[in-house]
Amino acid sequence: MRRLILFRHAKAAHRARGGSDLERPLEAVGRRDAEISGRWMAATGIAPDLVLVSPSARTRETWDEVKDHFPRARVEFLEGLYEATPEDIEFAMAGPTKGAQDVLVIGHNPGMQELAMNLLSEGGASSEEVEKVAGGFPTSTVAVIAMRDDGAARLEALFNPRRDTLPPYVEAWDEESGAGS
Repeated sequence: MRRLILFRHAKAAHRARGGSDLERPLEAVGRRDAEISGRWMAATGIAPDLVLVSPSARTRETWDEVKDHFPRARVEFLEGLYEATPEDIEFAMAGPTKGAQDVLVIGHNPGMQELAMNLLSEGGASSEEVEKVAGGFPTSTVAVIAMRDDGAARLEALFNPRRDTLPPYVEAWDEESGAGS
């Protein structure tokens, strides 16, 4: 794997109609934020060849909001990503990621943030990179981690649509495409 993209699901309702946490849907703001994160990924050259998605409604709906940006990606829904620890996420990824170059995982916190921090710490990333991830991983956050075969890792990017300003080329893309702001 060359690049691991960890994408926390977008903002979801506090409760599902049936009361099941697994079936909590996205809120309207979550749909918007997910689409912005997807647009940012595509505009910055992120093109996963494999996407792994937790089976929850909010992660599936997050994928629905970004999938048009990644038409060539192979997608798998993995039970092991729901409410997963960092170790669970790594275990769930082990088989499907063989041969994949860029892998996008859509999952849940705290596992996603903790996995990013662990990979960076263990991979020799700077303390600033680890602290940046430790500083917060709200819904719709995307952490892009460059991975080497020898285990070295570094943070390429950390983006959240509510916290970060879109680069001009992403905003221009939005104006040209007519996509909603």
